Amino acid sequence: MYNNQRTFVKKFNNMDLDKITDLINRTFSNKLLPSEPKSTYEFSRFVSPCGVLVVFKSGKVLLQHKGLDDVEEFLISINSYGNYSIMIGADEVGKGELFGGILVCGVRILSDTYKKLERLASGMDTKRNAHLDRLEKFVSEIKSLGVEYALDEIPVEKLEPRSMNKLLTLSYVKVIKEVVDNVSPDTSKGSTRIVIDDFGMSRNDRNSVLASFSFADVVIEPKADDNYLECKVASLISRYYREKFLEYINSKYVVDGIKPGSGNLSDTNTIKWIRKWYESYGSIPPFVRRWKIIDNIQKSS
Repeated sequence: MYNNQRTFVKKFNNMDLDKITDLINRTFSNKLLPSEPKSTYEFSRFVSPCGVLVVFKSGKVLLQHKGLDDVEEFLISINSYGNYSIMIGADEVGKGELFGGILVCGVRILSDTYKKLERLASGMDTKRNAHLDRLEKFVSEIKSLGVEYALDEIPVEKLEPRSMNKLLTLSYVKVIKEVVDNVSPDTSKGSTRIVIDDFGMSRNDRNSVLASFSFADVVIEPKADDNYLECKVASLISRYYREKFLEYINSKYVVDGIKPGSGNLSDTNTIKWIRKWYESYGSIPPFVRRWKIIDNIQKSS
């Protein structure tokens, strides 16, 4: 729609949508004109020759623009994290993939770096394989801001479907404990938020996590990386290290000109590579999970 446009996305948790809409309307009445929402998901919409701003009923605000930098800065300036001074998030990557273990990341963000991180993470997608260079730059920049993070990998050999969620729970607790360092249980209630992306946690596991971090306000919900910056940052960090792993195997495990690909079950190139590798060597590399589809490939070869 606009050449070289920027996309900025921010989620306002527990903030009145009328208030957000009114703030935008009053502050930028000379730039943004109210427009009719285009779907049932939209709460309000504003348009300009330079872009469009949509407030969704979910609390997410989307700004696509070229030249509305002051609007973006205004959205960043609005405090969306309440009175928390410490925000800890945890997320994973690789749960449903054929290649490699599951990588879990825990990250700790302080309120004085929150807005800078929000700007850095804007427009980055945690769901798709991103360009490694961009992820590498992001990780380097957050390190320069003093953001602390911890990683834990659940190796391929331990990934049995029946025990996967239990292993994930333990891994989440482990990385969160590593970044909790120096958070005082006596003073952090109400000032520390811990957000965990819900991967299908059982009630018992959920209660165990809540008990482990009773000193903080704990949020456990699906798609938390869409709604909380701390989870998005954790997701992007884990995605970076997974992309590094994929880069390595795609350079080292080539057979008849075929590379392993993404490791996604839906990646036809990945399935083609597995068949060709097994036909050529009679075995499967150790980073490939022994799921049923692998057994079927071996039986049909």
